[in-house]
Amino acid sequence: MSTVEATVSILESMPEQEQNIVLRFIQDLFSPQTSNPFRPLTEQEFLVSIDESLAQADAGFVQDANEAIDEFSSELGI
Repeated sequence: MSTVEATVSILESMPEQEQNIVLRFIQDLFSPQTSNPFRPLTEQEFLVSIDESLAQADAGFVQDANEAIDEFSSELGI
């Protein structure tokens, strides 16, 4: 069973009210509202975001990925 088939199967097994909640959540993910952190960015917003990230890295606000994974694993007990 593919991921899409499994997802459809799960949705079909839900009551209609819960399906509507999932639908609204998915619609919110693609909403152009600025309150949605997952909304598509304009090219200018993307470039500003990259510049901000590079400035943070240059200022030393970085953590080694392996250290971050170890830290999360420790906090979650895994």
